[in-house]
Amino acid sequence: PSGRVITEFDPHVLKNEPIKDTLLENQDQIYIPAFTDYVFILGELKNPGVHKYDNTLSVDDYINQAGGFSNFSDKTILIIDPNGMAREVKPAIFGKYFSEHEIYPGSVILATREVGKVRGLNYATTVAPIISSLAISLASLNSIVDN
Repeated sequence: PSGRVITEFDPHVLKNEPIKDTLLENQDQIYIPAFTDYVFILGELKNPGVHKYDNTLSVDDYINQAGGFSNFSDKTILIIDPNGMAREVKPAIFGKYFSEHEIYPGSVILATREVGKVRGLNYATTVAPIISSLAISLASLNSIVDN
């Protein structure tokens, strides 16, 4: 398969957990992105963007820096760590996120959209490709059955 594979490079972890050791094959490539000390805050927020990493800030703090959630947000966020691992985080008590969700430099905080709040033209552009794909699939199945 092609695509991104999340791997472990810490020799201490690999020594204690050899199952995490990834064997490279011919023509495999390792890409290590440049270090960045920014956090990317994207998605359904009032002012998404890039903010300087600060180890004293929590998930809530970063969301507040982005102006809070937009009207289309379902208040669920996805945290993508610099190593590619992703965590879905739902609000806890009173809409706050527990501070145990550590943010690293280079992390992406993505606020997801509540699909039920898509209306009008946005609704049409969301639903039309789904209906089109369904119609094409049904037509293809129909032609196979007829033959």
